[in-house]
Amino acid sequence: MLRRIAIIFLVVVVALAIVAGVSAIARVQFNRTTEEQVEELFRGGIQDSPEIIQSTDLEDLPSPVRNWLENSGVIGQEKIYFARLVQEAEMRLNPGGRWMPLNAEQYFTLEEPGFIWQARINAAPFIHISGRDVYKEGRGNMLIKPMSLITMADESGCQIDQGTLVRYLAEMVWFPTVALNNFVSWEEIDENSARAIMRYGNIRVSGVFTFNDSGDPVKFTARRFGEFNGQVRMENWTVELSGSRELNGFRIPTSGEITWELEEGDFTWYKFQVKEIEYNKPEVF
Repeated sequence: MLRRIAIIFLVVVVALAIVAGVSAIARVQFNRTTEEQVEELFRGGIQDSPEIIQSTDLEDLPSPVRNWLENSGVIGQEKIYFARLVQEAEMRLNPGGRWMPLNAEQYFTLEEPGFIWQARINAAPFIHISGRDVYKEGRGNMLIKPMSLITMADESGCQIDQGTLVRYLAEMVWFPTVALNNFVSWEEIDENSARAIMRYGNIRVSGVFTFNDSGDPVKFTARRFGEFNGQVRMENWTVELSGSRELNGFRIPTSGEITWELEEGDFTWYKFQVKEIEYNKPEVF
């Protein structure tokens, strides 16, 4: 009996070791693919004479947007063409679900909208999920692979395109000079809020930014496609922002929570903190 238990234990240990080894190799390949995609995204570099933002560039903006950009410190700064961001975060898959910690890096291009987000989600002891969201040339893609091995989701299409563009619009708070790009237009709502409208490719999205009296962005709300109980539909998607401080020359929010406002109740599913950000450095690896 003891001999049989020992053999079973040995088989389990060997099997786990094989899975761990195969997963480690798959994780390396997953990371290498991301590196190649980022290099392709960043190809072209920065202009030889980067544009410097002037106070006159802000004159035609709604007052809350102008206040935000002045407060963020864009005047006299180089226009942002590339950005790299590091997050520590936690997420859950359903209301009442367990929060799973994750580490993420995200790379943005700002002359032509694009981003690559890669995360390692610690789902359980010794179990991770690799995730990658991509938005490039007006198209979005979401890839999820438990243990970097098994493809759980590889989603694309017009609804993913819309969702990733809404996300890009919300995340402009981290690279505020993009608010001046010609693919973004603004409508004032009141002294503390404005609607941003973004058109790119065949997609048009919009969202409302709310600012405090100092000019820090504190909330973003938009309609966005999501999947709920196997059904894809458009719902209100809200980002609560906080922790504004200066990082690499710009005052930006560094923490927040993301919530779906559903008929059955609000579902906060993602909480994040920005740990690092750098601008206009296309040589990222």
